Amino acid sequence: MTINWFKDNVGLSETQAKKAGEKWPYVFGYKPDSTFTSRIECLESYGLSKETIGRVVESTPKVVAMSVSAQLGKQMDVFIDLGIHEENLDKIISTVPTFFGTCPQARIEFFLSTGLDKGSLAEMIEAQPGILFLSLKANLRPKWEYFTKVMGGSAEDLKLIPGYFVLNLEQRIMPRFAFCCSRSVSAPIKDMVSTSEKQGIRSSRRSFSR
Repeated sequence: MTINWFKDNVGLSETQAKKAGEKWPYVFGYKPDSTFTSRIECLESYGLSKETIGRVVESTPKVVAMSVSAQLGKQMDVFIDLGIHEENLDKIISTVPTFFGTCPQARIEFFLSTGLDKGSLAEMIEAQPGILFLSLKANLRPKWEYFTKVMGGSAEDLKLIPGYFVLNLEQRIMPRFAFCCSRSVSAPIKDMVSTSEKQGIRSSRRSFSR
């Protein structure tokens, strides 16, 4: 019954539906129509497509039994509170379908603590949804510390580089900044880290020659 419900209502193939059941066997203990339907309707109310909901169920099967208000609605309201437009929610969740198995609040608080306003953070998430999954200790905090203490960046600089936190610190950010310093050239941080290496170097030389 559950397998067929997943196939008929969220578009999973039989193989995908079986894997979802293997991932969270408790799903077979619920009556689909009386439990799952309201959860799917909740996600649909935020503009999520059937295809995206299918990806969510496949990656996080327990979503079909989560509390509508205390869990699903609360998670989605994180985006609404930041001012992310509903038409962008489907794209974000489609990119990170495991979102409902995470707790994004700590990362949201971190980003806001850098001085970013909600609107700018919303733009960053729309551009790079994966930042909501990055480790605070191993990724976000070290990159922000390097950005501010070594590169001299600020929240205003960060707004121009929505993909900064997904860049590799040791393989991309640090080597490019070190190259500019070694050549005594200067350029906007955006040009040093977010363009191709050749473009960044050319931009640095132009800035230095002015």
